[in-house]
Amino acid sequence: MDKGFYPKKVSNLMIVTGLALLLVNTLGLMLGVSVIDEKHGYKDDLIPGYSYPVQDSSRLQSMLKEPAHSFDIANVNNLIFESLVHSSNRKIHVYENWLLWLGGKFYEPLSRTQSPKRIVAGKGGICSEVAAVFNGIAKLNGFETRFINLQGHIVSEIHTDNGWRVVEPDYGITYPVGIKILETKEGDILMRHLLKNRGYKQETIEKYIQLFQSSEDNSVAKVDVALSPRLYAIELTTEWLKWIIPMIIIFLGCIRSRKHIKLVSPRST
Repeated sequence: MDKGFYPKKVSNLMIVTGLALLLVNTLGLMLGVSVIDEKHGYKDDLIPGYSYPVQDSSRLQSMLKEPAHSFDIANVNNLIFESLVHSSNRKIHVYENWLLWLGGKFYEPLSRTQSPKRIVAGKGGICSEVAAVFNGIAKLNGFETRFINLQGHIVSEIHTDNGWRVVEPDYGITYPVGIKILETKEGDILMRHLLKNRGYKQETIEKYIQLFQSSEDNSVAKVDVALSPRLYAIELTTEWLKWIIPMIIIFLGCIRSRKHIKLVSPRST
């Protein structure tokens, strides 16, 4: 067999692989992000907004582009709640970011996004993702926000002229007080009242309140910092690398192919 067969085959494979990855990226530009199928939303309580969207998410997309003329915390929170269905099925598709998609096969958190724009475009997400949307809009309008981790359930807290207030986009609740009050008996009474008005079942209310009342497990993140800065940095970096890596592969394949041609070309007499 020709000794140059395998080097040539490797070069061609590199070029084809690079072109295929660029094609995947281009397809992603055409298709946009993957959108949650509404039937995949949780149906336990059949709460409008939580179980299925009742508003179009286009308003949220506009709010992530420029500051609003007037920023009302409760209205923005309610818009997020009613526009983005609660679902864990929204993950990054291969054509959105093939690097994150591949990484997610080995480390599941990489398959999720922290980008507010991508979350809104997907029309749904889990608690941390809808909280990221609220924080993104609030930050654009000049407000300080931070994430609060309640035994794995994530909510937002926003700083106002009257102090910190907890905002719960996942359940559609805007509290007039901060996390410290919600951890008390007064907070227990307040949460029961607001959750009941939203239509949640008693069982759901009890489990939800327990998250807040177990104050020893609650943690508050730094102001205006992503829930996972490391993962968010990776997500932003791979948006560039998903284009750069295929071009490098193609370039190296072409260089390798040219060297192979020179090596196998007949010597001049």
